[in-house]
Amino acid sequence: LILAQKDMGTAIHYLAIWLFMIFMSKLKDKWILRVSCLGGILGIGGLAAVYKYASEDGASYKIMRIKSYIDGLFFGNYSDDYGYQVKQSVYAFGSGGLFGKGYANGVQKYSYLPEIHTDFIMATFGEEFGIMGMFVVVGLFFALYHFIMVTGRECKNYFGKYLALGMGAQIITQVIINIFVAVGLLPVFGLPMPFFSYGGSAMVTMGIALGLIHNMNVE
Repeated sequence: LILAQKDMGTAIHYLAIWLFMIFMSKLKDKWILRVSCLGGILGIGGLAAVYKYASEDGASYKIMRIKSYIDGLFFGNYSDDYGYQVKQSVYAFGSGGLFGKGYANGVQKYSYLPEIHTDFIMATFGEEFGIMGMFVVVGLFFALYHFIMVTGRECKNYFGKYLALGMGAQIITQVIINIFVAVGLLPVFGLPMPFFSYGGSAMVTMGIALGLIHNMNVE
């Protein structure tokens, strides 16, 4: 249903949550390995097919975005149309260096990177606080994920355990996807950064998730 609404980014995020929960379940390791290998082969084959099709006339916008991602990742060639946001984002991280330019001293937010307050918010953060600032933020998110997993393990019923696992996966996969998109390691999906990106519905969703986790912990 989400794909029918042409929101591929959210559909991929839900798939990532589902796969994460499958891998963390009691499924045998050999089946996880088989699925991982099959997924890797299909993924590489799919990207190769998309890249070949993108050279033909009439390729869709999503196909061209994936082609731009492959060109940027493997050849360092970011186009000025489909790859413009990623190119400017990479510039932001590169100019930030190790410790960044300092709070409010970034320049990408001045219309160089469009809508930087949404999906590419970490580009301006990396520019102003550098790689060390990014390590701090990622570390805090993984600490939050760890606390959620501890709450899930201590829960007395399996529904609560898998609910905590799913909510932890929701947060950590969204963080990983958002940062990987910002540095050009994944195609642009359009997923916000939890607790950073502008948007009321995302903040409400994350607040509800953490509230449920807290309620499990209290019980």
